[in-house]
Amino acid sequence: MFHELPIFVISCVADQERRVLVEKRMREQHLGFQFFDAYDGHFLPEHDFLNENIVLESPGGRGCALSHKMIWKK
Repeated sequence: MFHELPIFVISCVADQERRVLVEKRMREQHLGFQFFDAYDGHFLPEHDFLNENIVLESPGGRGCALSHKMIWKK
């Protein structure tokens, strides 16, 4: 039996222009999806990443990894 996997679009809350564009394109393809508010590694304390076993150099990379990990936890 085939089960559809949910589609998550990781996106910064502040980037509303991008969200509008993504939403338009997803609807054109008749795809159900939901936005997942991206974590911004520039504004989170280091221990938040260490608690999740995320050890990366750049804040952007840490935020990206944490966002993906939180989706997997859903």
